Amino acid sequence: MVSPQRSSRPWGGALEEIPQPPNQTFDSQCYLYPGNSRVNESQNPRYSSLLVFDNDFAVVVPTDDAPERFIELNGIIQEEAAKVLCRVICYSPHHDGSFATFTVEEIRAVIDEWARQYEMLSKLSYIKYILIFENKGLAMGD
Repeated sequence: MVSPQRSSRPWGGALEEIPQPPNQTFDSQCYLYPGNSRVNESQNPRYSSLLVFDNDFAVVVPTDDAPERFIELNGIIQEEAAKVLCRVICYSPHHDGSFATFTVEEIRAVIDEWARQYEMLSKLSYIKYILIFENKGLAMGD
């Protein structure tokens, strides 16, 4: 999704500091590092390239048993149940990795995984829309 008028919005004056790039050493506190426990207490595999998992902090709660609800008032939908699935793809076990520094092979691996996820999700009967996007930076939780 692109908002062409984004640069016309009023600016609130917030300035982001340029973060120092993290080093590639093991961080026992990071819930995304290989072998570490995540907040939900599951343990990451000792991955060396990509890691894919269900989002522990999804914006919408994934559920297979969402009650079937549909409330309409005067022709306007007020509430409708939704079944969702939110996935996370860690591109690299290192936080300093980005498309700007990846090799062509690493970029291809990410794009291939996007395609695999899209294909897998599109086969689920309750999935109507798929949005692939990237959260990046400290404002998004790194």
